[in-house]
Amino acid sequence: MIMKCPEDPAQRRKWAIELREAGRHREACDVFAELHRQQPDNPQLAIQLASSLRAIGQHEQAETLVEPLIAAAPKNVPAQLLNVDLALDRSDLNEALHRVEAALSHQPDDVGLRGKRAVILQRSGRHNDACEVFETLLQEHPKSDRFVSDLVNGLMSTGETARAEALCRQVLEDEPGSWSARRSLAMLAEASGDLDAAITILDEQPECLTPLHRQRTPGDLRVFLAQRLAVIPIRIKGGDTVGAQDLLEELTAHLAVLSEGQLIQLIDLAKHLHKWTMLSEIIRQVQTRKQIGTPLALAVLQIGRAAENDALLDRLVDGLATRIGRKDQLIFRSEAAQVLRSPFDALAELRAAPHPGRSPRDATVLGRVLVGCGKTRLAVRYLRMCARKWPHVQPIASQLVQAFIAAGHPEAGLAFLEARSGSLAPEVYDRLRMQLLIALGRMTEAFAITQKQRQAGSLQNGNLANLRLLLFMGHLPEAMEEAQALNRNPRQSGHNAAHFRPSHLGTLLTELQLFNLVAPPDGKSHIHHEIVRSNFFAARAVLQDTLGTPAVAASERTGAPIPRRVVQYWNDAEPPEEIRTIMHSWRSVPGWDYLLHDKRSARRWLRERFGPRHAQAFRRARHVAEESDFLRLCMLLDGGGIYADADDYLKADPQQLLAHGSGLVVFLEPYGAIMNNVICASPGHPAIAHAVNMTMVALLKGDNDNTWGKTGPGLLTRAVALHFARTPEQAMRDTLILTESELRRVVSPHIKLPYKATAQHWNSTKARMDDHGIIGALEELAAPVGQAQPVPCYT
Repeated sequence: MIMKCPEDPAQRRKWAIELREAGRHREACDVFAELHRQQPDNPQLAIQLASSLRAIGQHEQAETLVEPLIAAAPKNVPAQLLNVDLALDRSDLNEALHRVEAALSHQPDDVGLRGKRAVILQRSGRHNDACEVFETLLQEHPKSDRFVSDLVNGLMSTGETARAEALCRQVLEDEPGSWSARRSLAMLAEASGDLDAAITILDEQPECLTPLHRQRTPGDLRVFLAQRLAVIPIRIKGGDTVGAQDLLEELTAHLAVLSEGQLIQLIDLAKHLHKWTMLSEIIRQVQTRKQIGTPLALAVLQIGRAAENDALLDRLVDGLATRIGRKDQLIFRSEAAQVLRSPFDALAELRAAPHPGRSPRDATVLGRVLVGCGKTRLAVRYLRMCARKWPHVQPIASQLVQAFIAAGHPEAGLAFLEARSGSLAPEVYDRLRMQLLIALGRMTEAFAITQKQRQAGSLQNGNLANLRLLLFMGHLPEAMEEAQALNRNPRQSGHNAAHFRPSHLGTLLTELQLFNLVAPPDGKSHIHHEIVRSNFFAARAVLQDTLGTPAVAASERTGAPIPRRVVQYWNDAEPPEEIRTIMHSWRSVPGWDYLLHDKRSARRWLRERFGPRHAQAFRRARHVAEESDFLRLCMLLDGGGIYADADDYLKADPQQLLAHGSGLVVFLEPYGAIMNNVICASPGHPAIAHAVNMTMVALLKGDNDNTWGKTGPGLLTRAVALHFARTPEQAMRDTLILTESELRRVVSPHIKLPYKATAQHWNSTKARMDDHGIIGALEELAAPVGQAQPVPCYT
């Protein structure tokens, strides 16, 4: 137990070290700062203060302390290592490598510096170089768990899994208590799909780490808890939910010694297994910590949001903010604003705060918020400037790629990425390249990257993105295997797993099976109209065949003009404020008519314009999404115009959507479905008529299909394909299919808003949390812990 601060300076220093080891970095800073003021020439105190400053996010102050220490004593290894870590904290790998090599020029044999250099080489993608260093270090220090783990990771990255496994087994033979070797061996078994072997490896603990002896030493306890946290997700993947729950319960008594990262992992596992009482215990453990990081604070805030108690949330933000360092306050409050209100509120938080100079981390957050607000062109310009200022900071490059995609210019993003290939780690480069290739519709090349990742062991089964690619490629057996693994993935909510088959992707798996039974040999020609009407993959084959033919010139298009009119739907008469903000982007366009229906006015309008059967179909919709899907089609069939979802933000002149043609203009997402969130149509278009009739039949029959296929994009894809299949010459002249990127140049689809994350949202997969003390624990955390004070500047 940490006692009251002693008077003796030596004891005060020891007390500050205990505070730091207990994770109480803010209090440790106070003590180290006072001692440093008394002994300003003591380099050890300066390093300890700088380390604590780094822990609470005050990196600039930490560097201010470290730089003169290195200048005065270049052989000061602790100062050099801390200096390298400060560069790594901002993801500047080139600067970190420069600093560690400068330090090695003064201390070439230092093990810590050599190991740090190897870690940087590995993070930079230079795995072979890193492995050479780790092998040398392991030969010199054969009992080093750290070097075992690092070398195994390096070997796995180069695809040398056999060597990695042999190394782990050799280390365990010599040192059965090596946790790094045991964990690495289990990771290899898990990556190969042998979950039983992974569990067996982790359960084969030496006597000192069994539960009966877990209090023997603090180090043994930490390893024991890490072992439990490693086993639980594997048991979930293997379908042993009861065993996972039992192991999870064992951890409840040890929450105080878990790191913040482990607590976040525990929150995810408790949610997955619906262990609500454990969540309340974790929240109470957070309350005992006077200083926490932003990721843990946001994880707790997500619990508060899922508990759906609006009156509590603002006070919870304030309660969590008092536990966050000054440098992270602004980022936390902007992230909290986005979680609870909207990205527009997050941007307002960032703009309102005085900020003389942004760090790379601040810049990355601002770029992400700009994209979230639909200000994608501004985000691209800002992040380009940041990328020139910090060319080797990977998070900025990653966020700039996302901005290019969101702005509808993935080709420019690919050019940027290829120009920076040498400054990015290969794993990061491949991940970003795959995202860009998907946005460009170059799916075969994207799939090749996933195959490369699988061979290297960096892509495990149960990956949602890989499942979507497998479905697109038509690889049914592999898709079925991936879906089964995804069902058991602990990162997916338990509700998601239980309801996978009737979900969007689950339905697509079934439809791919059926299509494979009836598809012609070439997969696309001579597909019967009724198959196109009912099967997404048959419809996609027709559209892919159509997209492969030369486009009809604008002068030859015969479709009727699309009216300058916007139609939208919100079921309640008074939309939430954040929805009204987005709708205003459409409502305020000069020279355009605007029509908004709510549920009551929609029923009346359908009855008057179409008759009782259409009104009855609307009433039989299972939820608001099906209502909206049906109503939008009816409004476009009746009067034409542009339909836009309520969360789609207009960022440019909507006339740009109509400049490409008349009749019907729709947008194709990369995986082959026609998007139904923005549709441009002339009145009475035959494809929209097909869609109205198909939707009405499904609603009146009470079909149990998932919404995506019953009334949403899946249905619209089939309706448009049916138009091409029945009347191909007419369809080529009155229907235009554009890419999602062309839509994104004008519209930012699906602005992320907090109402979508609650259990009330129609598409929510979040199980409602039973109280089990969660609300009470959140109330205690939100209660004032004293007036929030800014963290003082210690330098």
